[in-house]
Amino acid sequence: CISLLGVDGRAVAPEPGRRCSLTLYYTHEGVGFSGLEVSIYRVAELQDTGMYARVAPYSTYPVNIYGIKSQQEWKTLATTLSSYVVADSLPAYRTGTTSRSGTVVFANLQTGLYLVRGVVTEKDGVRYTFQDFMVYLPTPTGGTYNYDVEARPKYSSVATATSYRVVKLWQDSGNSENRPGSVMVRLLEDGIPKRTVILNA
Repeated sequence: CISLLGVDGRAVAPEPGRRCSLTLYYTHEGVGFSGLEVSIYRVAELQDTGMYARVAPYSTYPVNIYGIKSQQEWKTLATTLSSYVVADSLPAYRTGTTSRSGTVVFANLQTGLYLVRGVVTEKDGVRYTFQDFMVYLPTPTGGTYNYDVEARPKYSSVATATSYRVVKLWQDSGNSENRPGSVMVRLLEDGIPKRTVILNA
């Protein structure tokens, strides 16, 4: 059961039939990622008893949504469910696209436990990987429930590999027989030599 104690000490129960919203912010250092397609999946429904029950097709998978206490357990659950989504081509409950500010809003949602699929994007030579994560709608907070949830998905970033094609162009009309058999080219990163290649004739 997820009932909480209110400020007056009485149990506060969530309202299964109440509509919720989920607002997600995909940003890095205050700059938003626009045009990202974000998909959410309703994994479990909130029952009148205050308990969550998995819905089809997630009820057929060997995953546990009860008694989770650590962030690592939540992360593992999200990753596992995301794998089933990909393997079985499961349809999203709702899909949205981030605005110029990197914001996407899912309104008029049913209560439940949701999976938010991770997304990957590249910008200015850096690849950003936003993680899969789980979210309760409503979310318990401060002795009550928040039906309009906001979240900033965690992400990791890594510089992407860049390929360079080096071509030598001779400007020696009439003197081709004097060309060297090879040319050495050195690639520098911020003034530091990183790689040396030999161009053939």
